[in-house]
Amino acid sequence: MTRHDIADMYGDELLFIDPEKFDKCIIGIASRCGMQTSVVYDREELIKAYMDEGMSEEEAVEYIAFNVEGAYVGETTPLIMERV
Repeated sequence: MTRHDIADMYGDELLFIDPEKFDKCIIGIASRCGMQTSVVYDREELIKAYMDEGMSEEEAVEYIAFNVEGAYVGETTPLIMERV
């Protein structure tokens, strides 16, 4: 499912990680009472995707921590899920 499909279903206010090639890392949508819906990405899949772009695993982990998880851009900021 692409970001366009998700936006059609859940609304245009959702935020996504750019570029669109990271859409393959989307695993769902999260919602909580009193909060807006957010797109959820799989951490391991994001790490693999950044490694496919030429980063080492360590670089990918650091980049995600600082530039993705550390970037609050509003209530619909994407969420990163780590499987346990």
